[in-house]
Amino acid sequence: MTPPMPPYQSAPPAREDERTPRPKLVDHAVWLTLAGASIGAVGTVVRLTTDRAQLQAMLDEITEGVPDAPQIPFATVVVGAVVGVLLLLGLFALLAFLARGGRNWARVALAVLAAMGAAGFLLAVAADGPAPVLMWDLADIAFRVAAVVYLFRPESTAYFLQRRKR
Repeated sequence: MTPPMPPYQSAPPAREDERTPRPKLVDHAVWLTLAGASIGAVGTVVRLTTDRAQLQAMLDEITEGVPDAPQIPFATVVVGAVVGVLLLLGLFALLAFLARGGRNWARVALAVLAAMGAAGFLLAVAADGPAPVLMWDLADIAFRVAAVVYLFRPESTAYFLQRRKR
């Protein structure tokens, strides 16, 4: 005959000051955001350096009707665009890591930027049709939208709400 088993005791109640661990989905969202922004940056640089005619047409359109408009060298435009792309890449990285730390406003900012990017992509497809150069943008948007979906899942939302209460 075996002795009777002692009754199970319930776990002690959670303390108010205990932190909710960061869900893996938030970490995945950070990596997806960085991957999407990197793909978008590479696509932009490739487009700028390979399609000189389109870039020159865009510059001509901008300066059209402007008397004595200075001629901007092609290399200056490319360097300026690369600097701008690097700044945007840094912005996305900053927002992603702030969201990882539990900053709800960074999560919302990433969602707004992803929505704006998706809208811009859809407008470009509507205007140009399914052009091969838009594949870079499609990959960028797909990664960033997936990241936003991860950031707004229930377990991620619980993490952000808990971080807000501190």
